[in-house]
Amino acid sequence: MIRYNYLPLEQTLNGINFYDLTRLDWNQFQFKRGVRTYKLSSSDIDRFYDLVNTEYDSLVIEDWIYAVNRIDDPTVLEVGQEIVLPNILDIQDFLTDQLGVRS
Repeated sequence: MIRYNYLPLEQTLNGINFYDLTRLDWNQFQFKRGVRTYKLSSSDIDRFYDLVNTEYDSLVIEDWIYAVNRIDDPTVLEVGQEIVLPNILDIQDFLTDQLGVRS
């Protein structure tokens, strides 16, 4: 899907691909379709991927949610912390604007 189709591969370590999301100008991200906030529970912190899968029916955009929320280190998430959950179409628009591609 949209996770890494258009970002350059930075490196591969132990068979894991790493991509640099910081190359994108996240200050340009726009919530064109509204902002939805979400308060994290302890299970959300322990299994953030489950939250992403539940909200987006996909595991592949977890890093994008971190980036939109300016979360550099997911180990510092706290119970009760509020994050924003963007509309998937806003993410696709952002990629189109930043990378000049349609996902």
